[in-house]
Amino acid sequence: MNDERANQMLQSRFLGNIHRLMIYKLDDNAIYGEVFYRALQGMNNLTSLNISSQQIGPEGAKLVSGVKQLEKLILVFNNVGTEGAKYISEMENLTSLIIRSNNIGDEGAIHLSGMKKLTNLDVSDNMIREDGMRAIRNMTQLRSFVDCGSCALEEVSKMDQLTYLDVSHNLSGAAIGKFNNLTWLSMVNTCIGDNELELISKYPKLTKLFVSNNFITSEGVKPLSEMKQLKALHIGDNGINEEGVKIISEMKQLTELNVEGLNISENDREVLLCMKSQLKSLNITGCEEIPGAKYESSLLDPEWF
Repeated sequence: MNDERANQMLQSRFLGNIHRLMIYKLDDNAIYGEVFYRALQGMNNLTSLNISSQQIGPEGAKLVSGVKQLEKLILVFNNVGTEGAKYISEMENLTSLIIRSNNIGDEGAIHLSGMKKLTNLDVSDNMIREDGMRAIRNMTQLRSFVDCGSCALEEVSKMDQLTYLDVSHNLSGAAIGKFNNLTWLSMVNTCIGDNELELISKYPKLTKLFVSNNFITSEGVKPLSEMKQLKALHIGDNGINEEGVKIISEMKQLTELNVEGLNISENDREVLLCMKSQLKSLNITGCEEIPGAKYESSLLDPEWF
C-alpha cells in the first residue's frame, strides 16, 4: 500500500461505520501497520476487534488501548507482555477479553484484575501462577473464564459465580469446586476420573459438559444420568465400556453427544445410533452420523464472544 492509497483510506467516511474488525498479516510492511493504527482512531463505532497472531508488543497494545469504546478484544498469540497488559487494563469499556499466549505472567494478570466491567476473560498459556490467579479470583464480576494449560488453578475452584469455565489441558485437575451457577464446563485432558465426575454431576445448572481424554470409566458415567438438565455431553477418549454406553444411551435429556475415541463394539455403536431421533448432534468413533461439534472446546471463538 503506497502513501496515496493509505491517505485515501484514512480519509474515508466508511471508517466510522465499522463495528467489528478482524485483522490479518498486520506485520507484512511498516506502512500497513502504521496505517492500521491511524485508521483505528477513525473507527469511532468499533466495538469488537480481533488482532491475533500479529507480533504485537507493548507499543502495539498501547495503540490498541487508545480505542476506548471497544467492548470485545481478541489478542491471541502476540507478545504484549506485562507492560502491554497494563495498557489493556486501562480500557474501561471492555467486557470480553481473550489475551491467550501473550506472556503476561502474574504481574500482567494483576493489572487485568482491576478491569471492573470485564465479565468474560481468557488468559490461557500466559505463565500465570498463584499470585496472578489469586488476583483474578477476586474479579467477582467475571461470568466466563478460560485458562487452558495452567498449573495454578486452585483459586479457580473458589469462583462460584462463574457460568462458563474452560480449564482444559490443565494436568492438575484442581478446579473442582461447588460451581452452583455453571452452565458450561470443559475439562478436556485434565487427568480427572470417576470421583471428580461425581462432584461435577452435582452442579445443578450445568447443561454442557466436555470431559474427553481423561480417566473416566463406566462407573463415573452413572451419576451423570441423574443430571436431567444436561443437554450436551462430550466424553470421548475415556475408559467407558458396554455398561457405560448403555447408561449414556438412556440419557433422554441429551441433544448433543460426542463419544469419539471410545473403544466400543459394533453392538455399542448400534445402541448409540438408536439415539439419533433425540439428538441434533452425534459423533461416534469412526462414524459421524449427524454433523456435530468436535469435543475439544474452541478457545478462539467461545460461545460468549
